[in-house]
Amino acid sequence: MKNQFPLNKISWLPFCLSVAVVLFDACSDESFWKIEPEADFTITWLTPDNQAGPPPCSATLTNTTNTRGLVTSYVWTVNGVEIATSKDANYSFIASETYTVRLTATNCNTSQSKENTVTIPEMKVSGITISPSDDVSVVEGKTITLTATVTPVDAANKTITWDADNTGIATVNAQTGVVTGVSVGTTTIRATATDGSGVTAGKNVTVLKADSEVELKGIKMVPIKAGTFYMGSPSSEPERSSNEIPQHGVALSAFRLSAYAITNEQYCRFLNDRGIDGNGQGTVSGFSGTHQLIYSHNLGANYASGQWRPQDGYADHPVVYVTWYGAKAFCEWIGGRLPTEAEWEYACRAGTVTPFNTGNNLTTSQANYDGNYPYNRNPNGTYLGHTQPVGSYAPNAWGLYEMHGNVREWCGDWYSDGYGDFPNGAVDDPQGPDTGVRRVVRGGSWGSAAGGCRSAARAASGPDGCSDYQGFRLAAAPFQLTD
Repeated sequence: MKNQFPLNKISWLPFCLSVAVVLFDACSDESFWKIEPEADFTITWLTPDNQAGPPPCSATLTNTTNTRGLVTSYVWTVNGVEIATSKDANYSFIASETYTVRLTATNCNTSQSKENTVTIPEMKVSGITISPSDDVSVVEGKTITLTATVTPVDAANKTITWDADNTGIATVNAQTGVVTGVSVGTTTIRATATDGSGVTAGKNVTVLKADSEVELKGIKMVPIKAGTFYMGSPSSEPERSSNEIPQHGVALSAFRLSAYAITNEQYCRFLNDRGIDGNGQGTVSGFSGTHQLIYSHNLGANYASGQWRPQDGYADHPVVYVTWYGAKAFCEWIGGRLPTEAEWEYACRAGTVTPFNTGNNLTTSQANYDGNYPYNRNPNGTYLGHTQPVGSYAPNAWGLYEMHGNVREWCGDWYSDGYGDFPNGAVDDPQGPDTGVRRVVRGGSWGSAAGGCRSAARAASGPDGCSDYQGFRLAAAPFQLTD
């Protein structure tokens, strides 16, 4: 028998399909399209602990809706705004607030939804940095201000509160960070974030005796912070000398330096206390025998009637005709030392890199030098021809007076002609050569040309040499000076 319904007859296909639709309409069969039990999803946070974190915080939204349907569609919204129409979605929460995440699943004409609320926490402080960066000191009864910087910069609450470990040593204003020295010692000042993060940072603050900063046997001392600088002169500096090269990096520990050169009055007290007679000779530690400390002079210290006295009108002028041995002996008598050459230049520059701490020029209104010989073809100035009282000219940025001119100043180092022995890298607290013939003098004097007063300018003299334009100032480390 012939096949009455040949399968290769294409005309039968529409008929078969229509019969299938009639026999089975999926959207009319509730058991087929029903979403069971309801629309649902999970949130996976893209954070190490899978917890909602500070913004921006991203998450994967995974559809877990149970459906047997063939035509289900999905819509994701966050706070009512559509974000995706895919089965799953990703989203980044960019603010600290509560969000409503909604998934709507649709099968034919029926929809079901599921909502979850998500709270994104505020950005908290993760770190605190206190300035100044180095440990700091403050004198009894004086104040210093600490500042705190928090990270991240967009933390929601950047408020800091301050407290002190030992309020018997120093107190601190809880809101402003102003520290007041109470008594000698060291304590820790803390800055703590108030946002509940528990982040804190500390700074050691040392309180100094009032006279270790202001007065010590009549000598005002200035604290010099530890730091680095380039010692010597660059090739571009006019009137530089070959003994100022190569320019090299130096790192220095903190120290103290007298604000002024030592005066005739101060030096006479030393001579009388030591019982030095009119020949000006005495012993110096580390050297055998006696050495010339100073020569009596009518513009400085005079010896008469068994006592050393400043020449009338010159008590507050820098002491002159003092030898290197005499400068060293004075410093040791008071409990200090001479500055190293590196310390002297670092303190003179006070953070500057120009030829002078006043900039690219030095006028005779800024320092006492021979104004007939100005710097780098600048206009002439005045020539006074002798020393001026200490403090006659404005100090540098660190509070040191007459680092340029008035008198050249002894340093502790032996002199070498240039810095050829220094390595290319930074040198820590250099002390100069181990041996030598002459000692370093720095700063220029009332008899110098302006170029000889530059921060990098170097000179030298035999340790028993002296003149009416050569003096010194006192250096010491913190707490090394005695009352």
